[in-house]
Amino acid sequence: MSTDTDWEKWGKSSPYYGVLSNEKFTGQTISDSLADQFYASGQNDVANAIKMIKAMHNGTLPQFKRAVDFGCGVGRITVPLAQHAKKTTGLDISPSMLEAARQNLPATLRKRITYETSDSNLTALPKQYDLVYSNIVLQHIPTKRGYRIISKLLDNLERQGFAALHVTYAHQAPRLKRFTITLRSHVQIVHYTLNALRGRQVLTPLMRMHLYDLDAVLSLFYDSGIQEVTVALTNHGGYLGAMIIGQKTADDKS
Repeated sequence: MSTDTDWEKWGKSSPYYGVLSNEKFTGQTISDSLADQFYASGQNDVANAIKMIKAMHNGTLPQFKRAVDFGCGVGRITVPLAQHAKKTTGLDISPSMLEAARQNLPATLRKRITYETSDSNLTALPKQYDLVYSNIVLQHIPTKRGYRIISKLLDNLERQGFAALHVTYAHQAPRLKRFTITLRSHVQIVHYTLNALRGRQVLTPLMRMHLYDLDAVLSLFYDSGIQEVTVALTNHGGYLGAMIIGQKTADDKS
């Protein structure tokens, strides 16, 4: 089964859990108090990225014309990102998640945010933008495809624009846990059995994780014209990641 099909299943059954894999966000809908927590986490993530961008830009924040949130899900990041750009586009592979994002869109931002269905060729990606952001998304995309996506996101970035992209690169977990994850990935009956034991719907898809080669990712940044980056390291449940932020200041090297 493709990861695209898996994510649409998450979008239909548990769109919020599909974005933040915390059991309290399970279900088609969540309470107002949980929604406040969910969207506040997006505010914090964007605030951290903005702080890093300002540090790279002599303490000031550029006036962004158009921002792109790749893998926007239900708009956790898109809404706070739109506070820093005149126009913002959220892209996601799941129509169900995009529908939830549109329903949750504040009225004050409806003219500034558009949500588009993504695909393998990123045909809905704007031709130009000066800010592109993606957090805890690429980790769910097989690396061969992920590298192509990163390259495209960076290639379309305007000169002097900023990119903030997160990837996972290592997994710190006991050997038994790693073995169990590998077994679930390759033997469906094992995954379905564990779903039943945990009280989940048996056919709930596996939330797959993929580890990227940081050398390869940084090479894509450099080849796109981003010669200096700032990196913030992350740890989500034992998966080590890196939020890589850089400004395109040179011509494409390809």
